[in-house]
Amino acid sequence: MTTETEELVDLTPEQIYQQQLAAITAQGFDNTIHDLIDNDAPLKGYELKLVAVIEKPKIALTDVSVVAEKSEKVGDIWWIPTKTPFVLTANVGLQDSRMMVIIEQVIRLEDGTYNPVNDKRIPADIINGVVTIKGKFESDGNYRITQERLNMGLDEIGAPFNLNFDLIEFDAYEV
Repeated sequence: MTTETEELVDLTPEQIYQQQLAAITAQGFDNTIHDLIDNDAPLKGYELKLVAVIEKPKIALTDVSVVAEKSEKVGDIWWIPTKTPFVLTANVGLQDSRMMVIIEQVIRLEDGTYNPVNDKRIPADIINGVVTIKGKFESDGNYRITQERLNMGLDEIGAPFNLNFDLIEFDAYEV
């Protein structure tokens, strides 16, 4: 009885390639639509590798609340006077730790999209499943915390998770 490894040892690289190509073709791969594959010499300059995509778990950030003197929530936007300390809290299923939160100052473009023009970083404490962010806005404007930007930072530092939450938006105004 031979093992699968012993059977592969007796195969040429071309035979191994053909077996692997047959396996992925059976799963729907169509090499006729890929210009990078030279059908006359399919191994020329290429190495076939199987890659597994592993999605990071997404941890929900829920029950967002903001407290600040003279602040109010209008629709989904927190109005906060400039130079006024605020405390944002939310529930999150993470162990006690600290993380850096990135708040982008944005302007709205004519096409309706938002363009970051500045950002600030505020350390956040996570204790007993509650994240707490303490800060203030020095100048007026529109500020946002987005899952896309926060997850980009988490990916950059190699965090084993991403966060899932709705946009958190502030309008800081002059008093």
